[in-house]
Amino acid sequence: MDIIRIKSELPNTHFAPSYDIRMGAFQFDNQRVYERIHDFLLDKESDILELEPNNDAGTGTDNTSITNRFGQYNVFNFVNECKELEFLLDWLRNCYLEFMHSEGTPVLQCDMVCWYNILRDGKDLNEHVHSCNENSYLSGNMQLSKFETKTYYRAPQDAFNRLNVTGQPGQLVIFPSFVPHGVKTEWEGERISLAFDLYGCQFQSEPHWGNSIRFMDEDIFKRLTNK
Repeated sequence: MDIIRIKSELPNTHFAPSYDIRMGAFQFDNQRVYERIHDFLLDKESDILELEPNNDAGTGTDNTSITNRFGQYNVFNFVNECKELEFLLDWLRNCYLEFMHSEGTPVLQCDMVCWYNILRDGKDLNEHVHSCNENSYLSGNMQLSKFETKTYYRAPQDAFNRLNVTGQPGQLVIFPSFVPHGVKTEWEGERISLAFDLYGCQFQSEPHWGNSIRFMDEDIFKRLTNK
């Protein structure tokens, strides 16, 4: 894991902004599993497009895009069709645990809403935010393209303080859900990315907006850590 940061300059006045946003970057190296999931999700696109679209969540995509079906399904509900997703899910959980350890932050019982995006031939994904309220927690982007791809992350307080992250296939970035981010670059072909939000269960008084699964609880933690 690498820690990547969006950090302000030291303030010279009491009213200048001061921030240090830390994100975790990970690399998934099991090529066989990665390629199987990539191909499965590409083949699954036509099924996802049959779902009723909701909205673009500020991404600028239209109703011909699977992005506009986010929350209508959960990628990890397809594990019976693609067994490799089960391996990936536990890898994501372990990345979360490693990030929490590095930050000295408590591990929460939390749920996950997970969807994916397919952009073709340099199509942008407008800057957007996943969650920005008192219960906001963590989100993630995982690159599943078979080529390098770029995503930028921005400090909410500063429109010009952007961190451009060039990712190899299989790169995961875990970031606070309030961080604005987008895709504005050029490539040819299909850019496939996995996206997810985590929600602390103790902060949720109502059901999640999307199709959620249990991401972390005491039993999962014990299984992964042998504790």
